[in-house]
Amino acid sequence: MIDSFNNLLANLIAGLGDFFVAIIILLVAFLVAHLVKKFVTRTLRKVGAEAWLEKSGLKDEKTGSAIDFLGKLVFLLVFILFIPTILIRLGLEGIALTFSPFTSAIVAYVPKVIGAIIIFYIGVYVAKIIRQLLKALFKKIGLDKLQEKLGVEVTDDKYAFANVLAGLVYVIVLLIVASAAIEVLGISAIAQPVSIVLASLFNYIPSVFISVILFIIGYQLAKILAPVVENILASIGADKLTKNLLGKEKTKFSLSKILSEVVRWLIIVIFFVEAINALNLSVLTNIGAAILGYLPAILSALIIMGGGILVANWVENLIIKQYSKQKALALIIKVTIIVVASFMTLSQLGFAKSIVNIAFIIILAGLAIAFAISFGLGGREFATRRLSKLEEKFCASSTDKIEDEVNNK
Repeated sequence: MIDSFNNLLANLIAGLGDFFVAIIILLVAFLVAHLVKKFVTRTLRKVGAEAWLEKSGLKDEKTGSAIDFLGKLVFLLVFILFIPTILIRLGLEGIALTFSPFTSAIVAYVPKVIGAIIIFYIGVYVAKIIRQLLKALFKKIGLDKLQEKLGVEVTDDKYAFANVLAGLVYVIVLLIVASAAIEVLGISAIAQPVSIVLASLFNYIPSVFISVILFIIGYQLAKILAPVVENILASIGADKLTKNLLGKEKTKFSLSKILSEVVRWLIIVIFFVEAINALNLSVLTNIGAAILGYLPAILSALIIMGGGILVANWVENLIIKQYSKQKALALIIKVTIIVVASFMTLSQLGFAKSIVNIAFIIILAGLAIAFAISFGLGGREFATRRLSKLEEKFCASSTDKIEDEVNNK
C-alpha cells in the first residue's frame, strides 16, 4: 500500500514538474514570439515597407496596418514552433507528432525566407541606383531631345524617353532579382517559368539593341542628307524652273524642299523597315516587306501627281499669256489635267483600279457631253448664220450656172 502511494506521489511530482516546465516553455514561447514580432515590425517601418505592403491589400482589422498584420503572422509562426515541445512535456506525444512535420518545415524554411527577403531588398536597392544612373546617362546623350525632334510632345517627365528606358531596365533587373529570390525559396513551379522568360528576354535584348541603333542611324542619316539634297537641287535651278512653270515669281512651292523631304522620309522608312527586320518577328517582317514593296508605287504616284500639277499650271499660264480673255478655258484645262493626274495617281497606288477607271471614263464622257450641249446651245445662232450664208452661196452658184447654160444656147 505504501509502495503504491509512493509511486503515485512520484508520478504526481514528475507530472507537476513537466507541467511547470511546459508553462515555462509557454511563457518563453510567448516572449520570444513577441520580441520577434517587435523586431520585424520595427525593421519594416524603418525601411519604409508600409506603403509597399499596403498595395498587397493586407491589413490588420484593428489598426488597419499591413505591418501589424504581418507582425501578428510572425508572432503566430514563432509561437507554433514551441507547441510540440510543450505537448511532449504534457504527455501528449500523439498530438505533438502531428505538429512536428509542420514545425520542422517552418524551421527549415525560415532561413530560405530570410535569404529571399535579403536578396530581394538588396536587388531593389541596386535596381533603383541603376535606374537613376541610366536616366541621367540617357538625358546626357540627348535622348529626350531626339523625342522632341520626332515630334512627340512630352507633358510629364515620366513619359520622357530617358525615364521610360531607365524604367524598363529597372523592371528587367527586378525580374532577375525576383527570379533569384524565388529560386532561394525553392519554388520550382514559379522559378522555372520565370527563368525561361528571362532567358528569352536576354536572348532578345541584342536584337532590340540592333533595331534601335539602326533606326537612330537612319534618322541621323536622313537629317544629314535631306539638307544636302535641298542645297544641290536649289543650286542647279530646280526652284527657278518651278517658278517659270508656275509663272509666279513669289511662290511658296519649293521643288528642292519637297524632294529633300521625300528623300528624308524615304531613308527613315527604309531604316525603320530594316530595324523591324532586326527584331526577327515574322509578322513585323512581313509588314516591313509589304511597305518596301509599296514604296515604288508611292514614289511613282508622287511623281505623277506633282508633274500633273506643274504641267496644269504651266498650260494655264501659257493660255492666259497667249489669250488673255480665255481665263475660263485655261482654268477648265488646268482642272482637267489635274483630274487626269489624280486618276492616274490612284490607279498607280492600286486603289480599286476598276472603280477608278470607270469613274474616269464617266467623267470624260460627262465633260464631252457637257461640251457638246453647251456648244449646241451657245452656238445655235452662230450655226444658223453660217448655214444661211452657205445656203445663199449655194443658191447664187446654182443661178449663175443656169444663166450660163441659157446664154450658151
